[in-house]
Amino acid sequence: KLVKFFESIGERDILKAMEKKDIPALLKALWNLTEKGVLVEYRSVFERLKDSNESVVRNFFKLVEEASEKDVRSAYKSFQGYMEKGRSLLEFYNSRGEHMQNLLSMLEFIEHLQWLLAKQGGAFYIPIYYQGGKGGLMFISGREYSVVFKLDYTEGFVAGLLKMPRSKELLDVLLFTDTESMAEKIRAGKELLQRMLLEEKIKLRSFSVSVSTKESVAETIRSNYGEGFLLLV
Repeated sequence: KLVKFFESIGERDILKAMEKKDIPALLKALWNLTEKGVLVEYRSVFERLKDSNESVVRNFFKLVEEASEKDVRSAYKSFQGYMEKGRSLLEFYNSRGEHMQNLLSMLEFIEHLQWLLAKQGGAFYIPIYYQGGKGGLMFISGREYSVVFKLDYTEGFVAGLLKMPRSKELLDVLLFTDTESMAEKIRAGKELLQRMLLEEKIKLRSFSVSVSTKESVAETIRSNYGEGFLLLV
């Protein structure tokens, strides 16, 4: 019906643009028609697009009205890139959107948790990923500085409690794992840890590595910091 209408008013340029799928030429011809008082419903669409919040869209449709064909085609390339990016984002959202929303909800939960802990308990929690392990780490400020962490791996876990008095550069390190081989590797790194701490003028006052179950670690954390810190277990 639209093609027959264009034929009836002698608009061959529009028909050629449609046949060639020449979008810039088609839009330019449509705008010219609105200027002549034909297809006035298109004019409101053009006007809204010229006021778009997206500069690429806004600039392109302004050029359709005002600029030369060369300028319009140049702007159309940028517009095509913008549209392609939009399609890609839409495809990503349709395929991964729910997963991303779950991640964002988790991040929002962590943010609220951090605020609550910092306000009520002088603590700060962050999720951590290290060498294939994932878990959490919590900084605690009280009569002494403390760090509690736990990393879960495909097989086994590593957890730890680090404490240092506010007034002295002395560090106590208490580490846990559920495998003896992992415990041996950690014990072998004690001298390296001492050297690294001395570079920061911190003395390793105590160091222990225990082969433990998750339940045993949970009890240790509970006895030191209360139920609230069992999030790490």
